[in-house]
Amino acid sequence: MSAAFAMPFYGRCVSPSPEPRPARFEIGARVVFLDDRDEGYVTGLIPGAAIAIRWENARSIEWYPVFGGAAQRIAVLGWQQQEEEAFI
Repeated sequence: MSAAFAMPFYGRCVSPSPEPRPARFEIGARVVFLDDRDEGYVTGLIPGAAIAIRWENARSIEWYPVFGGAAQRIAVLGWQQQEEEAFI
């Protein structure tokens, strides 16, 4: 009598070092308006529709449609530090 041994092969390679996610509009993301270099951070998000950004120089929160012209001139820099959130 012979015994059969089967080992499953799932066809997926698990990478030991995954690729970093690209920066994108998410709550807490640091952003810059490319026209005047004003920096701020994302405070609100309606997925696929609009983003709210609190600008540092203007000290105001403004909403932008995701596919609008102004949103195309906003670049994501990275993530806001936790210490900064405590003072806002």
